[in-house]
Amino acid sequence: LVKGRLCFVVLMLQFLGIIEKAYLLLIWIFAVEGGSMSLIEPDKQRAAGARKHVVLPEGCEARVVEAAGMLGSEGIAEVTLLGSPEQIETARAQSGADLTGVHQLDPTTSPERERYAQLLYDLRKEKGMTLEKARETLQDFMYYGTVMVKAGDADGLVAGALCTTADTQRPGLQMIKAAPVSYTQLTLPTQRTG
Repeated sequence: LVKGRLCFVVLMLQFLGIIEKAYLLLIWIFAVEGGSMSLIEPDKQRAAGARKHVVLPEGCEARVVEAAGMLGSEGIAEVTLLGSPEQIETARAQSGADLTGVHQLDPTTSPERERYAQLLYDLRKEKGMTLEKARETLQDFMYYGTVMVKAGDADGLVAGALCTTADTQRPGLQMIKAAPVSYTQLTLPTQRTG
């Protein structure tokens, strides 16, 4: 669990432009396992100085909640977890995370829901989107988080613990459009890809 949490945090830092080289991911993981955290301190300090806001739409996943707690408690990033209060609390209890300093947002009751629905409608009306369909689409937390980024209410979104690559990328391609992205895949020797 610790190794998975650290991979998630490093990938988020790389995504936000804090860590520039993918090989730092492996250095960080091995440094932590070896007991020397000093290798990552400069990156953590840069991240805390940049104070980026990242939204995590998979707030029902214990690993995501644990990573969010670490990011929030160490001041590495401003973090918003999406999910119902019950989902987030269940994941928090499973992970034992301290969510002090982490925003928790239920998209189904958010006061921004109507503004985001209007934004989604405006972006996709030429493709047949209606306002009612936009409201329905925002029930998918991946879309809700992506609209937060598009509206400027978050700097980035990190997902993929539960969602497929297609489900993670589709909202961004539809709303933010294609742009140069950083993609990192960690493959372990016993893991098969394809």
